[in-house]
Amino acid sequence: MTALLSNLGLDESGATAIEYSLIAGLISLVVLGWATFTGTTLTSVFENIAQSLALACSRLFGGLLHSEIEHAVVELRQGAAVPDADDRRPPG
Repeated sequence: MTALLSNLGLDESGATAIEYSLIAGLISLVVLGWATFTGTTLTSVFENIAQSLALACSRLFGGLLHSEIEHAVVELRQGAAVPDADDRRPPG
């Protein structure tokens, strides 16, 4: 029995697999953290671009107020169809 326990303590065949699994686990945590940070950053960048484009189009074509632009952006995110600027202008 003591020989079995002493041989078990000297056996290092599983040590490499454990080390590789720890390294893989740490790498996956780093990738997950990086993806979360990058996704949040990219979302805010594209939202800023969308708002800037909407404001520029409003100034170029006229007729839409800033609150209407924000409302249109919300509707677009929800998948609703938003009418063109010409459809919102009063007749005349």
